[in-house]
Amino acid sequence: MPKPNLTKAEPTLGLRPIEGEYALSRVLPKHGVPDWANGPGLVSVTQGEDEISILCLGNRVPEQVEHSAGWTAVQVSNLFEVDEPGVVLAATRPVSEAGLGIFVVSTFLRDYILVRQDNLRLAKLAWLQAGHRVHLQKLTLRCADPDDCDQIADFHVRLWRQTYEGMAPEAAIQALGFDRRQPQWRTKLSGERSHALTILAEDDQGRIQGLCDLAKSENAEFPDAMELTNLYIDPAVRARGLGRHLLQLAQQWAQASGASELILAVVVQNESALSFYRACGGEPVAKSLDKGPLWRSENVIMRWPSGL
Repeated sequence: MPKPNLTKAEPTLGLRPIEGEYALSRVLPKHGVPDWANGPGLVSVTQGEDEISILCLGNRVPEQVEHSAGWTAVQVSNLFEVDEPGVVLAATRPVSEAGLGIFVVSTFLRDYILVRQDNLRLAKLAWLQAGHRVHLQKLTLRCADPDDCDQIADFHVRLWRQTYEGMAPEAAIQALGFDRRQPQWRTKLSGERSHALTILAEDDQGRIQGLCDLAKSENAEFPDAMELTNLYIDPAVRARGLGRHLLQLAQQWAQASGASELILAVVVQNESALSFYRACGGEPVAKSLDKGPLWRSENVIMRWPSGL
């Protein structure tokens, strides 16, 4: 998927999907605004000379009313002046360039982008690649850049050591520290990124709580695959769905990139990870030996076919 270019006039946005399935309905002006329009959630009513358009949660719309269902509302969480230039363009252009249909409604303080529920993951990826931030519960997702390499290396070392303590040789545990990881991440994040993606999940203090890194497969058995090279979740935020959410974005990225499948190498002793990936629809399809040299671990290749 090509990365959209932001102009200087376009601000960086925070985007927060709102729970619930929305519908856009049409009624005749002579009937007025119906009672079912009122209720929880986002409500927008616009009257023209030949129709009244109503946006609200779809479960309130009677079946006999003309409507388009299956929409997700995404709030632009930044507060801007009413006439702030570039806000709507910054929110809509990445999604439009990804080939998705959208529409916009606004209140005095905020703009809301409506995308099809089935397209929400693709829209999130488009926003992330455009430099925006996507809110997920109490965390924020964004794409990494070269300035993040120190913090990513710290996080990677800490989580890798926690995960593989007792599995990896002590020499590998000691050697794979910050001084080794940091140059790797700097090289990765400074290089050509058209076939690579690194997503960070941060708390409100800007601390990394999750890391998801993808690149074109280097596995000779799966040359047309996208590979999930790193997926780590801090213990403090596990069991909240973050790992599954990042994995779903990885699947969507593989599909949007035209890859045949998404693959991931998991150390055979890492039973909890293998159970998690199976629960997320992955299937073990091969075994491999890590290239080392510090740890020639035996790995299981997990696979997700392209297409969701």
